[in-house]
Amino acid sequence: MARGWTPALASTIRVPVLFVSGDSDPLCTVSFLKDIEKRIGEGSEVVVFEGRGHGFAHNPSSPEEDEDAEKAFTIMRNWLHEGLVVQN
Repeated sequence: MARGWTPALASTIRVPVLFVSGDSDPLCTVSFLKDIEKRIGEGSEVVVFEGRGHGFAHNPSSPEEDEDAEKAFTIMRNWLHEGLVVQN
């Protein structure tokens, strides 16, 4: 479980959250994130990168992680754009 996060806390969040994680993240497991996603509700999303650990998007340590970090930032940008930009 991520330090400080509990399922009860997630139930109080009233805005969508995007979680980007690796399936090898020892600090925050995919199953924990999916549970949190369900509790937050509509609009939240968990995106998982295979073979990646904690913080790969912020501190890539290989060309492969760098490529996945670029993909993660594109996903984040698009998710924010879809959720925040008002369409006329």
